[in-house]
Amino acid sequence: MPFGQHNVCSMVPPWETVDWLRRSYVSAWCFDSEVLELAGKSVARMHDRLARFAPRLAAETDTWTRALSRTGEARDYFVGGKSNLLLLPLFLREACQREADRAFELDLAYSTLNAYYFVRLIDDVVDGSPSARSPLLPLLGFFHSEFQSTYVRYFPPDSVFWEFFHCTWVTMAEATVEQTRLLDLSKHDFIRLSAAKSGGVKIPLAAVCERYGRPDLLQRWCTFFDEFAAWGQMLDDVFDWLQDYTQAVPTYFLSEARRRKRHDESVASWILREGIEWGYAHAARQMGTLRNIATELESENLVRYINHRQTEVAQLWETLRPQLPALARLALAFEG
Repeated sequence: MPFGQHNVCSMVPPWETVDWLRRSYVSAWCFDSEVLELAGKSVARMHDRLARFAPRLAAETDTWTRALSRTGEARDYFVGGKSNLLLLPLFLREACQREADRAFELDLAYSTLNAYYFVRLIDDVVDGSPSARSPLLPLLGFFHSEFQSTYVRYFPPDSVFWEFFHCTWVTMAEATVEQTRLLDLSKHDFIRLSAAKSGGVKIPLAAVCERYGRPDLLQRWCTFFDEFAAWGQMLDDVFDWLQDYTQAVPTYFLSEARRRKRHDESVASWILREGIEWGYAHAARQMGTLRNIATELESENLVRYINHRQTEVAQLWETLRPQLPALARLALAFEG
């Protein structure tokens, strides 16, 4: 339903309204068709192989991947905020100034989807998420083997790609474990862990650079992605604060809420009173840095992508901002 036609505060508790708005917000743009094709073919390939190797689990896995999506179609889950997983390698190939290899691009997308589901399955179980599917944990072997073995056809064992692959993948695991053990995150922790926890996205970037003979581009694109990961993580922390708070998931945003709230104020009240605005301003500053880096990476489509994401978040903020004072007052009334 369009925003502004209904009073969302009357439909959900005040501390849930922020997340409700974010999840109800859907936008479309010029790269959606590309993402849908890559994701659709990858999902179909994954389920075809599962049906061959683990037919008893294939249907349950299909149900899980569909449930993650707003529309009930697994491929649609990768449109919007998750689209960078599939689009960044395409943008990097553009910067390499090489002719597209569609089979390679489809293989990268397939590998990436398996890596994503591998990480998502673990994270949901560790975080106690409602979407957790612990009976599917034995499928981690399938997801990981599909993720890694896809690269084998392109890179021999002695390729420098594999050193980057293993280092990045293990560093990502280490950072994820470290964050679960922290009770309080500093800004330094946030920047460092955001980059490392999402580092798996750099693996297809390294594959593109190696495949097209442009290893000189990798570090610059990794620097861009580190900034992009911090920006995205801040927005996730802000908009998912309620779920993180109730499940005791340590985040930088919640750590700042505890540090900044008044002594007689709850975390929820501070977040609705000024925390969301603080988080949005923080993300806006990060976006400024991100755009400066993107303009130097020789990819017009990357700049278009960043501009679109900035506009998308700004539009969501303009919808949400007028409601925050009323939500803050309601939160105080609930707590009183």
